[in-house]
Formats: sequence, C-alpha cells, structure tokens
Amino acid sequence: MSLQRYFSGTSYLTANLFFRGVCEIKILLIDWCNSSDPTICEMATAMNVKFDKYCKKSNVALVVANVLDPRFKRRIVEFYLRKIYRNSFRTELDKFNGVLRKIYQCYVAIAPSSKSSKTPSPLNQFMDSVDDELDKVLFEGNSYGSDGQLSELDKYLAEPPLRASKAKQNTFDILAYWKSQKEEYSALSLLARDVLATQVSTVASESAFSAGGRVIDAYRSRLDPNMVEALVCTKDWIT
Repeated sequence: MSLQRYFSGTSYLTANLFFRGVCEIKILLIDWCNSSDPTICEMATAMNVKFDKYCKKSNVALVVANVLDPRFKRRIVEFYLRKIYRNSFRTELDKFNGVLRKIYQCYVAIAPSSKSSKTPSPLNQFMDSVDDELDKVLFEGNSYGSDGQLSELDKYLAEPPLRASKAKQNTFDILAYWKSQKEEYSALSLLARDVLATQVSTVASESAFSAGGRVIDAYRSRLDPNMVEALVCTKDWIT
C-alpha cells in the first residue's frame, strides 16, 4: 500500500491510517541513517531532524484514532513503539496510555450508559492475514477474557482485533463498525465519531477551494450562494 494513501485520501477516512504511515516513514529514516553510503546517511539524518520536528507538532488524537480502528487497537501502537524506541518503548507507551485514558474519561462524562449485552457486529469476522509480522502482535500470544467490572475502554482493548483480508482492507467501513457498537460502547462511539472526523492533510479542503475556483471566475462572479452550492455539489456527486 502506498504511503500516500495514508495522508492524501479524500473519499475515505485517513485519521485511523495516519499513525501507521508516520511510523513506517520513521522506520525507513532510521534505516537510511544507518546506511553504509555516506551520502544517503547524511541526507537521511537531515530529513530525520525535520521529521521529528513535524511529529512533535502532530496531535496525539491521531494516534487515538488508530487505537479506535478495531483491526489494530492499542497493539499497533506498541508494535511500532517497540520498533522505533526499542528498550525505552515502555516509557512512551505509558505516556500514551495516560493521554488515552484522559480523553476517554472526558467522553464518559457526557455519554449515555452503555447496554450490558452486546449486539453482534456484522463486521466482526475473521478473514485472511494481511501482515505476518504485525499479525503476531495483534493475534498471537494473548488471552481475551471479559469482566463486567471493566470500563468500556478496557473491554474494547481486551477483545481480539478484527482480522481483515487484503481484499477487504481498503473497503472496511470503520464508521459503520462504531455505529453498530454504540449501545455497547456509548462513550467510545462518541470518541470515535469526533476523532475519526479529523483530517490529516489539507488535500480535501484545497480540492474544495479549487472546485469553487472553477465554478466562480471573472465571468461567473454573480452567482448566488444557493446556485454555487448546487453546482459544486453536483460536480462532486457526478465524479
């Protein structure tokens, strides 16, 4: 899968793909920094400095979005933190766990009480493997128990991730998943609704402004707002 898909998509959600894409780039930079070729090493080192500066400005909510993807949950965060931070990954993971729980508690306060029984999701099915190395972290060596005293967040994280095939990986509807889970996970579904709406790039907004520029020009500058809206929406629906 092209890394461009993680950032510049306009017809699908990208918030839940951002963290994985950023980590893949970071791993490549680390490898290039250790290259035996001095030119590659020098270029990668300079790129790595700028990349780290960018990452520090990134919103942690985009990492939370990856946790709210039922195909990965928190295990993908641990998977990549191990690769990037190695022996010190636990410190970074603990920091993220603290942020995750603080955000969750904010939604617990405003969410309706969840139901005790869970409605089976039509998306909750196991399919073919996608990534062997990542699969070992996601699906192997864990036991999944249920406890009525656990919070929504703990129950969600304790359940096994969904296994998605390559054929269905790109068509997985994460919003439909959370809509089907709103009675079981009332707070988490609200959190998912807000976090997954985050855009990770300006591609969509720039595309909208470009479309507006094609509708309103020097010769069509007196269109009323309703007509402009109709023309832009019609163009979007047709394409």
